[in-house]
Amino acid sequence: MARKKVVIPRQPSGSYYVNGQINGKSVSFHVDTGASIVAISGDTARHLGIEVDSENTRVGQTAGGKIHYFTVNLDKVSVGYGENTIIRTNVIGGV
Repeated sequence: MARKKVVIPRQPSGSYYVNGQINGKSVSFHVDTGASIVAISGDTARHLGIEVDSENTRVGQTAGGKIHYFTVNLDKVSVGYGENTIIRTNVIGGV
């Protein structure tokens, strides 16, 4: 089976955005092509019903410096439309 791909057009600002879902709920993704995990805000985690384990903290490196975040397991992440939807399960995320 051929590997699916989703083409995300670059916005005038130079950023990339795409609609998708996390655990079956709609979200809008700001795509960071250099990111190694799916990062979501605390507000988004609450909206999605994702509980954060305060004991499961990590340190990450961003373009703006080091950050502390909580690791979470996202059951299902999808982006794209129709037959071009890409779905991944058991995705490591950070809040």
